[in-house]
Amino acid sequence: MKWLILSLAILLSTSCKGQTISADSAANYVGKEITVTGTVSGEYFDHHAKGEPTFLDIDGSYPDQAFTIVIWKEDRDKFKYLLESIEGKNIAIKGKVTLYRGKPEMEVTNPGQINKR
Repeated sequence: MKWLILSLAILLSTSCKGQTISADSAANYVGKEITVTGTVSGEYFDHHAKGEPTFLDIDGSYPDQAFTIVIWKEDRDKFKYLLESIEGKNIAIKGKVTLYRGKPEMEVTNPGQINKR
């Protein structure tokens, strides 16, 4: 019986790990490490905001995007080649989903988190 309970607990705790979902479903996975797929609709570098973030809109343009990728200034140089070649492309993003003002987003720090599909 203990083995069954332990197995069930492990299964439930890892059920989202490695899961791939569409950008419009991302809000259902807040706090989970998953892969989100969608098309890059636009890019915006906000040099006036604290931390100078770059935003990638997925499946729609701001403020109607389904999902947002956030890349902070300190990491932006790592993504330069990638940012120039992904607008309009379908991508997969790996990381933890969070909410900002009710919209799902993911902060990425490593180019390996973003893959063209």
